Amino acid sequence: MSIYEEQVHTNSQSLIKLIEDIDAQTIVLPEFQRDFVWDISKTYDLFDSLVRDVFIGVIIYGIPSFEITVRQLDDRPRIQKGKRRRKIDVISYDRDEIDFKTRVSGMKLVLDGQQRVTSLYRAVKGIDTLWFVSKNDDDKSYQPENNNFKTLEDNLFQFSGSEDPERLSIRISDIYRLISERILRNEDQKEVLLTCQYAKNIEHNEPEFSDLFNRFLEIVDQFRRLFEAEKFLSYHLLKMNSEKFALFFERSNSRGVQLSFIDVLVAKLYQGFNLRKKSEEFNSNNPTYNLNREVIVRTISFIVSEGSNVDRSYILSNLN
Repeated sequence: MSIYEEQVHTNSQSLIKLIEDIDAQTIVLPEFQRDFVWDISKTYDLFDSLVRDVFIGVIIYGIPSFEITVRQLDDRPRIQKGKRRRKIDVISYDRDEIDFKTRVSGMKLVLDGQQRVTSLYRAVKGIDTLWFVSKNDDDKSYQPENNNFKTLEDNLFQFSGSEDPERLSIRISDIYRLISERILRNEDQKEVLLTCQYAKNIEHNEPEFSDLFNRFLEIVDQFRRLFEAEKFLSYHLLKMNSEKFALFFERSNSRGVQLSFIDVLVAKLYQGFNLRKKSEEFNSNNPTYNLNREVIVRTISFIVSEGSNVDRSYILSNLN
């Protein structure tokens, strides 16, 4: 087995497992990752691609072997004018804690694909409202010979942030709840259906409502198969030390956001001291000073190594 094969593992996972891992905080972000910035329309496109079986790219996870500060994925409501948003908590782990978390609970960091992963999570948990709007019979350009084998793509009219009063519309978060909580009683399922305005306008004892309920159950079951499919999301899993971790971010340039090894370094824990947090506090309290973190870090390295080392490898692996 090559060194590359030992360090890189390509796999796939289901949406159900992805959400469970995020809730269990075994999928987290390095503290320095940029915030979630995707417009809601990109979430519509993402789910549209999934239903149409269009490739959405590979997620890259990292398994660190060094101390680091992490944060959860963004589960805050979207920014509203005049309202403050709470800060996302960060957690610092030392090497022993990282080793335990990665070995026992499988903790991994999202290195690339944060926007996609966060969009999926927010939609299925109901943080962002997303509706699956189904076609009416007269919308359908393709009618399978056997109506019991319609696909999600056959049924899809559009994904939207609001329901369509003229079409069966189901919130993705409701679909996920029905699946994850294994809600099987007809009465409970009908309660979810009746949150849709289109269903409210049909008398419950009419054959039309029975047909609509059966179609609702069919769509939910199609989503269940999609969400439980192991091929739902492809990912690479990288095992990396701090130097390779820094190199990865130095050479990645997603949307013009490029990080240096100092950005990685400031997220690390040094016996309870978070360099990013302390430097930001200093700048806030001393606005006339312009604190250069790289100069500070290289100076500390120079002192600690007694004048022999200020390079990246030494700093990332030896300063503590």
